[in-house]
Amino acid sequence: MTCKNCGAEIGEYVSFCTYCGAPVGNPVVNLSKPTEAEQTPGYSDPDIAQAREALQDPEIGQVPDFNRSHTGWQNNYSGNIPNAAQAAFTQTNGSTWREIKQANCIIGENGQRYNIGWLKFIVYFQLFAFAIIELFNGIGFLSGSVYGEYADLMYAAFPALFPLDKIMGAICLMLCVLGVVTRFMLTGLKRYAPWLYLGVYLCNLVQSLIYLAIVSGITGLSIWNFFDVSDVAQLISSIVMIAVNFVYFKHRMNAFIN
Repeated sequence: MTCKNCGAEIGEYVSFCTYCGAPVGNPVVNLSKPTEAEQTPGYSDPDIAQAREALQDPEIGQVPDFNRSHTGWQNNYSGNIPNAAQAAFTQTNGSTWREIKQANCIIGENGQRYNIGWLKFIVYFQLFAFAIIELFNGIGFLSGSVYGEYADLMYAAFPALFPLDKIMGAICLMLCVLGVVTRFMLTGLKRYAPWLYLGVYLCNLVQSLIYLAIVSGITGLSIWNFFDVSDVAQLISSIVMIAVNFVYFKHRMNAFIN
């Protein structure tokens, strides 16, 4: 028998789909006590046994009522779940940022609840701060103010720095805009928003390293002359944060379905 809501293969006599929770038209069986058929010696029904097991699953009780209203409870059985059933599973989360924020959690593909405190920090502070920093960096490169009062001397001594700084300024301004766009894509629960977020920070890290390498080649100075302890610490923390955010969003991806 196939569930008309999610397309999963289910038992012939179940009342609700064991994947998405949708009613399938069969009479509701009271599983709190044995059915008349179950009292027959030698009788065995794996569907009813599975349903009884699901009722005892503690994961069901962890799904907030707010999320249950979308498609009903979801069990935590392992195994191959049809694509349609998996699509229905993702709907256990709210379909808007407001709903996700009110629930204050995201239900992962494994049925576990994941807090969204860090996600709130990203969309309400981090990406806006990133955009502002990149805006000032872009203005600094385009105007030459990154060198302070020595801008004319630097460009006279190393003419190749002038077009390089203009390119860097344009990249910083693009990252500024992209940071704001990413923020609204995350709150819009867009499907690729988490990957765009990771991509923005990865691009920022890569372009900074490439810029320092080119400046080192232009000036003839070692690239390490442009680093101090704080710069090295910032570089390491950036790499660590990209890895941490990758794991963070991996557990919350099924909330981004729009």
